[in-house]
Amino acid sequence: MNDNIYSLDSNENISFSKIFGWLFVGISITGILSYLTPWLCINFFGLEALYGCIVVGALIVLIVPFVINIKTLFSRNAKKIIGWFVVDAIGMGMLLSSIWFVYEATAILTALLVSAGVFGIMALYGFLTKKDLNHLGVFGIILLSGALLVSLINFFIGSTITDYVVSIVVLVAVLALVAFDMYRIRRLVNSGIVSSNLAIYFAFMLYTDFINIFIRILAIMGDSRR
Repeated sequence: MNDNIYSLDSNENISFSKIFGWLFVGISITGILSYLTPWLCINFFGLEALYGCIVVGALIVLIVPFVINIKTLFSRNAKKIIGWFVVDAIGMGMLLSSIWFVYEATAILTALLVSAGVFGIMALYGFLTKKDLNHLGVFGIILLSGALLVSLINFFIGSTITDYVVSIVVLVAVLALVAFDMYRIRRLVNSGIVSSNLAIYFAFMLYTDFINIFIRILAIMGDSRR
């Protein structure tokens, strides 16, 4: 998606308050669901139900981003995009419910705070810098693609050291993409482009960046229970 693509579906300009408002909503839904899903499943439906929720969450997270991209480009109804964004946040919450069985609560909360800090720093850099950050976006995408390829290969090898290195590389790539995304958002906001679709889409992009940062920081810093 480039700076020239947008939908004429609203009479309101994109605003940072809308973007970060929906970002907060998405993160809140994911956090609450990740905590409540294990408790509800185990206490009312059994451990098998939790496994089912995790699988369903994984499927949602794999499919819904494609739907959101398509809806943003071709749909003029922002409410539909909001609905899919909420569905993705719910699916991510169900998927991340497993972290409470793998990591200590203190490690999860620490990773969350660190993630918020580094995300904020990179977002602020992307917002304030006067440099052209298009090269940073290319760097992030290439680095992320290479890391994911190595991660796929390592799935069959099972090297712990490689896993650790990949987590660091992915973290660096996503941090670069946060700055690049904020740079793009600032340019569009300042241009006065009219589209509530894009406000939701950008919130979804930043939400995805934040979740990826959190997962990688948790993997690097977290003390696994088992």
